[in-house]
Amino acid sequence: MASTKLTITTRDQIERAVLYQCFKGREEALEAREHEIGDAAYNEIFGAKDRERMLSLPRGWLPECGSFRVQISGRTVSLPLATPRRFPDNKSHGVLAVFEANHKVSRRWQTFENAKTDLKDGRKKLRSEVRAVLYSVNTTKQLLEVWPEIAPFLRDADKPPQTLPSLRIEELNTALGLTKAA
Repeated sequence: MASTKLTITTRDQIERAVLYQCFKGREEALEAREHEIGDAAYNEIFGAKDRERMLSLPRGWLPECGSFRVQISGRTVSLPLATPRRFPDNKSHGVLAVFEANHKVSRRWQTFENAKTDLKDGRKKLRSEVRAVLYSVNTTKQLLEVWPEIAPFLRDADKPPQTLPSLRIEELNTALGLTKAA
């Protein structure tokens, strides 16, 4: 592999790609948990009979939303749903329910929030460590010497930078009607 100077842009691209691969699965799992909590809260607020009645109405009669607000342990939170659901018109904008701290939805939300914070902190820590390595070297060759496992993320780093097509000065002078200075 040819040695290419690492620019800030290249370092940032490598950093994003490495962190994306590392955290993608965990972030998707966390998002799925958040949707499960939203779905559970929706089902808790609207019983089976209410949901059945709302679904029996023609499409468009009730607003469909992908999230809704509730109050959990004194905090107003927006809970996303896995798929948009119907809401009674008078309840589609405000806080739909208040869940006390000992309620199962509140406990699940607090566990989710803790996991989200842990993931964010872990990502921040790893980002600092990745940046330390990336900024300790100047070229792709040096980077591979200190961190050989990074090779799959360097595919685009060794491509030569695109340059503008060169103009021939004689053609430019002719086009502009300029003559050589004596």
